[in-house]
Amino acid sequence: MKVWNPHVLCDGVPAGHRAAWCIDHLGLSSEEARNRVLEEFPLKFGHPFWNPDLLCAGPSSEDRARWCVQTCGMTVEAAQKQVMDEFCKLFEDAAQESLARWKSEVDCDGVLSIVLAQQRSEMGMSEDAAKLWVMQEFASLFSCQSKWSPEVLCDGVPAGDRVAWCVKNMGLSSEEARQRVMREFCANFGEKAGITAVKMWEEFPEAEGGRGTWAAAWMLPTHNRFGDWPMCGEIDIMEHVGHDAGRIHGTIHTEMCNHKKGTQVGQILPVAIEEWHTYGVAWSYNRLSFFHDGHRYLTVTKENWASEEAWPFNKPFFILLNLAVGGDWGGQKGIDDAAFEAGQVMEVSWVRVYGST
Repeated sequence: MKVWNPHVLCDGVPAGHRAAWCIDHLGLSSEEARNRVLEEFPLKFGHPFWNPDLLCAGPSSEDRARWCVQTCGMTVEAAQKQVMDEFCKLFEDAAQESLARWKSEVDCDGVLSIVLAQQRSEMGMSEDAAKLWVMQEFASLFSCQSKWSPEVLCDGVPAGDRVAWCVKNMGLSSEEARQRVMREFCANFGEKAGITAVKMWEEFPEAEGGRGTWAAAWMLPTHNRFGDWPMCGEIDIMEHVGHDAGRIHGTIHTEMCNHKKGTQVGQILPVAIEEWHTYGVAWSYNRLSFFHDGHRYLTVTKENWASEEAWPFNKPFFILLNLAVGGDWGGQKGIDDAAFEAGQVMEVSWVRVYGST
């Protein structure tokens, strides 16, 4: 299987740029453009570990593979394997250097990078090969030189909106569209364009939730700089009440949007209550994205006009994990005493906080 890498130089031009040219000038779809480049430069692409530019005792790996094809009559795949086997240490070192940039919690168009890698592993790839495939497929998100952010304004239009337009009107993949926008507005994507994200994941089995229970993983501000609740803000990563078993809630509360006014912003998601799950939130200065089992299901974005009443989330928060009994919501339909005879339990496997710099 040949793995697409938009950064590989094909006669001095990145493969992604060549594919974009084919789309613009030949009217090809994204897939057709990729296939055209793959066919024109077959020795540039291959196994996730393949690197055509590695110097192997003088000649490049691509030149050695070409010699095997032309002189020994090998197929491209066999020639690449021959070179990789002969210089396996070089390829392994190069792969480990790339894997040093791996991040498990990168949001790859709504699915976490670790989930995509696991899916590839289930299809037969090794763990490292799967990670490299994800990194090459979403190369702009793992780049060391520039930091993608959909909120960056490009001639007054958010970068994310420009990407959506390219996908809809030009047939580009999300990654190709991101690279196109970053290429056209490269000056906009320096270090200052990056965001700092905090991500947390908790695991709970909901099967033991009885009527009257109220399990939650949530966040409150370290200091109530904007006043008491709800002005201070609240982030509910996960809430689950026993009288509504099998449905988890991800919600934010502010002075403008809260449950007492019936204006809270959130999403309800059905879950299999007999299984363990992961929940998380990716938090930037103007966006909160909620995840369940590695998949994004809700994004809340700060409007440019928003004051602290609408967005009090630009300050430190701390994490709370608790299992309440009763309360305004948990006890809304009473408490089933029988459900507590054997006890009720909320189990947490782990809590993790990730930061990007």
